[in-house]
Amino acid sequence: MAENNWFSVQLVPYEALCTAALVGPVVLAQENGVTIAAYVESALHGHVIDKPAEIKRLVDRLECIRKAALPEYLSMQRIKGRVAAWS
Repeated sequence: MAENNWFSVQLVPYEALCTAALVGPVVLAQENGVTIAAYVESALHGHVIDKPAEIKRLVDRLECIRKAALPEYLSMQRIKGRVAAWS
């Protein structure tokens, strides 16, 4: 699945100590490249965010995580290396 063009995997190394918004999945709904809503899930509940100010705060946090993440090709190399080691 991670090798499809519509899906991207980027690992965040433990050493990055980046924990903002890592409590559960986040799904962004976009229209013409602009985030218009988000679904944020935690261990206890999930909720939809549709207020522009809250969306901006969430997108800013996700951008911080993306900056700390490995590029996609290195992330895939690490995943494939781990899978090979387990096989």
